[in-house]
Amino acid sequence: SLEPMATLIVGALVSLVVLSIMLPIVDIASSVH
Repeated sequence: SLEPMATLIVGALVSLVVLSIMLPIVDIASSVH
């Protein structure tokens, strides 16, 4: 069983990766329009 802190850390890392991937895409999309 995973500890609550481990799940929080994994969730934070995943959210950071998603943001790092989504932000450039949003910038490109906004610059096109």
